Amino acid sequence: MRSLTKALVLGAALIFAVPVSMRAQNSGKSNGNGNSKPEITAAVLSADQTFLFVQGNNLGSHPVVSLGTLPLQGVAVDTLGVQLVAQMPPLTPGTYLLNLTNGPWTTSFVVAVGVVGPPGPAGETGPAGPAGPAGEPGATGPAGPAGPAGAPGATGPAGPAGPAGAPGATGPAGPTGPAGQAGPAGEPGATGPAGPAGATGAAGPAGPTGAAGAPGAAGAPGTPGAPGAAGPAGPAGPAGPMPLYFAGWVKPKADGTITAFSGLGYGVARLQPTGSYLITVGPIPGNHTMITTVTPMAPNTIARIASYSRHAVTNVVTIEIEILNVTTGQLVDSEFFFHALERS
Repeated sequence: MRSLTKALVLGAALIFAVPVSMRAQNSGKSNGNGNSKPEITAAVLSADQTFLFVQGNNLGSHPVVSLGTLPLQGVAVDTLGVQLVAQMPPLTPGTYLLNLTNGPWTTSFVVAVGVVGPPGPAGETGPAGPAGPAGEPGATGPAGPAGPAGAPGATGPAGPAGPAGAPGATGPAGPTGPAGQAGPAGEPGATGPAGPAGATGAAGPAGPTGAAGAPGAAGAPGTPGAPGAAGPAGPAGPAGPMPLYFAGWVKPKADGTITAFSGLGYGVARLQPTGSYLITVGPIPGNHTMITTVTPMAPNTIARIASYSRHAVTNVVTIEIEILNVTTGQLVDSEFFFHALERS
């Protein structure tokens, strides 16, 4: 059988991926007899709260099953060890721990019984998260204002000596003296001492002020502030509509009759003396399809959906089911469970 979709919805169904209008057949898997740890993937109550249906792996052939502190009776497991059904005792609404023991292994699963309460109030706002990492350096800022004028420079060296002054005016000529006798030529006189040095000239004017230096580089940007606290969580949305669902336990009898042992809203009849049955459900609204799965209880048997049809006027769906012996391929009678789930 194909695996159930994981779901735990009060009064809802286990969804089987069996395509409509195609023939399906169980595939062999280990049924688990204590050599592998059991696993529960889904558990749901029947609409009338009288049966518990369990889906999983390695459920064993004779597991011990309890709900809370109450052991469950009427436990039946399919030959593959993947589906289990048990009778439900009367329980007050609430959440119970389902325990399944197979050999040395025990596994648990939470099951809701009765009406599910409304959503609880939103929780308190959580603490602020840690500060994020520092951001990338920002762009270079604009040039800063011009700096103050620099100090006066050092006094420059003395300039070169100025040119010689112009000769003074010629004095008046003196009276002509009497001509003397020509004397002998005298020796050249000694050179006179050097005259005193002239006074130092005045200092030249100060040079022009030098150009302003280049502005310094802009400082690094500051660290970004911490992010704000997360807002409160929004309220939970309303629950979606429930799909239409039928399930039942069918028991064929040796005298040729057949009994709908449990479940509501369906009919069952024989199509052949042995191993061929017709299930009717509906009417089904719109053009929706019923996804159907069948689990036989007899050992060494498999089930298949032989045909599926919908009446064009009444919208009643008919499903032909066959139970076959795995070894011989012949039709055989067997009790079986079936599930039919509406798909839009």
